[in-house]
Amino acid sequence: MHSDGEGLSLDADKYTVELAPVGLQLGDARASTEQQAAFSAHGFLHGLDAIHKSGHVHRDLRWANGACDIDKERYFLLDLELCAEINEEPSFNLRSWGKHALVDGRYTAASDLHSLGRMLRELKATIVSKEGKAFMVELCRPAREQKQSAEQLLSHAWISCQGEHCRDAGAHPNDV
Repeated sequence: MHSDGEGLSLDADKYTVELAPVGLQLGDARASTEQQAAFSAHGFLHGLDAIHKSGHVHRDLRWANGACDIDKERYFLLDLELCAEINEEPSFNLRSWGKHALVDGRYTAASDLHSLGRMLRELKATIVSKEGKAFMVELCRPAREQKQSAEQLLSHAWISCQGEHCRDAGAHPNDV
């Protein structure tokens, strides 16, 4: 969201800012090509990496909780209301988690990765390259068998992340 620049007003002691969405949201953000699937995995993994490094997990990975730019090249995680500390025993179980998300009854960083894999698996018909299929095998493991972190998965050949020089993930100053 951002101000459109013209929707600012001050009336007595009431300051109003009209916001407009940036990019595509909800169902419109769903990838429809293999390249878009790779872009979405890349952006969502950057978001998960930041969340995990803060000691938290997202817990609600669904297409409705993502957005992207109009070209479907940069994807962002939204809806952080279910975030919790890593390794917490959840008091609920979302259907989107499936039966392999929890590790000994706890939601872990690996649980988020497994949930991302379940989400991306909806695109399996578009992911046809050898690298894409190999990435999906890594990502879709049951959480207890997940051996890689979000940061490690970002280095997979299918995503080709530039590491700390990456300019594709997340919003940048002056993005409109």
